[in-house]
Parts: sequence; C-alpha cells; structure tokens
Amino acid sequence: MNLPGCRAPAAISLLVALLGLLALGTAPARAEPPDKLLARARAEFEYKNFENAARLLEQLLVPQVRLTTEQDIAEAREMLGLSYFYLGHQEQARRQFVELLYLRPDHRLDPFLIPPAAVTFFDSIRKEPAVREKLEQIRKSRQASKQPPPPRPPPPRVQTLVRQRELMRRSRLVAFLPFGLGQFQNGDTLKGVLLASGGGIALVANITCYSLLVALANENGRYAPGDLQLARGLRIGQYVALGLFAASWIYGAIDANLNFQETVPGPWRESRQPAAGGQSDGLQGGLAPVPGGAVLWFGSRL
Repeated sequence: MNLPGCRAPAAISLLVALLGLLALGTAPARAEPPDKLLARARAEFEYKNFENAARLLEQLLVPQVRLTTEQDIAEAREMLGLSYFYLGHQEQARRQFVELLYLRPDHRLDPFLIPPAAVTFFDSIRKEPAVREKLEQIRKSRQASKQPPPPRPPPPRVQTLVRQRELMRRSRLVAFLPFGLGQFQNGDTLKGVLLASGGGIALVANITCYSLLVALANENGRYAPGDLQLARGLRIGQYVALGLFAASWIYGAIDANLNFQETVPGPWRESRQPAAGGQSDGLQGGLAPVPGGAVLWFGSRL
C-alpha cells in the first residue's frame, strides 16, 4: 500500500540527485581556463551564434575580468559589444564599447569586417561629449607617463683639499757630529748657529796656530831665540782652541742626544683631488705607511 508520507522522502532524494548532476555538469565549464573560453567565444561569434558568444564572454568580463592581456580584453569587449548590438541590446552594447574605449582610446572597428550600422553606433559613442572628454584625459595621462623624467642637474664639481705631512725619520748618528749638526736636525736653529760658529772659530784658530808654529820652526823643528815667546803663545793658543773645539763638540753631542726624537712631522703639503662619491663632508685624515716612514694626512671637502 502506497502512503502519501512515503513519497515525500523519495521526491527529496530525487531532487538532490538532480541538483548534484547539474553541479557536476556545470563545474567543468566554470573551471575552464580563460584562454580556452575566449577561443570558444570567438568561434561562436564567427558562426554568428551571438547569444552563445555573449554568454561565454560574460563569464570572462562580468563581474570581474578574468583575462590578463590588454589584447585579449580588448577583443573580448569588442565581441561582447557587437553581440549585444546584433541582439538588439543597445545599452549593454554601449557599456562594453565605452569600457573598450577607456582601455584603448584610439580603438576603431574594422569597416571591412563590421557592418556599417555597428561602426556608426561605435563612432557615435566616441563622439559623445562626456566620453570624448574622458578619452582626452586618458590620452594626456598616458602621454605624461611615457615622457622621460627631466634630466638631473649635473652633480656639483667637488674637490678635496688634501693636506699631507710626512713623518720624517732622524738619524742618531747626526746627533754625535760637531758644528751643531745635531741641533739643526732637532730644530734648535739658534743653538746650531752658536755651536757651528764657536766650533768653526776654534777649529780655524787651532789650525792657524799650528800653521804659524810650523812656519816659525827651522828644518830641525826648533825656534830661533827671538821667536820662542811667540811660539810659546801660539802653542798655548793652539791647545786652547783645540779645547774649545772639543768642548763645543762634546756639549753639542750631549745636547743633541738629550733632545733627540726619532720621528717628527714634516712640513705640510697641499694638493687638490676630485672627491670620490659617497665621501662625507668635513675634516678627514689618516696615517699611511710609505717607504722609510709614514705619511700623516688631513683633508677637507671644498
């Protein structure tokens, strides 16, 4: 016996099964890649199946664009707009043509392939004041984006003023030499002049006295009775001059060694060099080794 209550579950099960089959049938279409969907729409459009072409193109453009290249989007917009136009949907066709013009402001329909009525409709949309103004703005914006940026002004010519001074190495041997040479090396010019003058005078006096003694002596090295007093004085002068020379030498050697410094900064030297990029402004300096010593340098950006 069939009861009315037993038919309701069966009807519900049948409805669920039909919905499942419908979902399975539509799933592949939804998952179809955009390029294949565009190819199918192109074939339907060429065979003048405008309803099928419009349905496929709507899947690519509505509610969001699934195509990636400008060429594919422009082709899809043109075919969808023409399909709407051929189907008599003027307002929908106009919206697609406006979007096509916003994408490509200078786009034209091919009059050799498109009927004159469609070409005239498309051109009338282009000539609308609001659309024409918008297209002009798009052209100017794109033209401005294509213009190269203004050239950068040349960088300022910057030079580095480099001041260098070498570390001069002094000789310990010079500190033991006479005539104030050790003082001159140490930079004690006044002491050097005094010791050089005193030592030089003493040495000249010593040599002079010796030469006069040799001149007064006979071939036997003896002096005449009248020259003995003079010879005695010359002998004393010779020894005194020799002692003064030795004293100045010893004093100069001791003083030079006490004030001796092995290395001292030399005189400053300036040079201009092109500044390398990335250097900071301000005073710079460093110590660079060179053969026989080192170079202490300072530089400032001008």
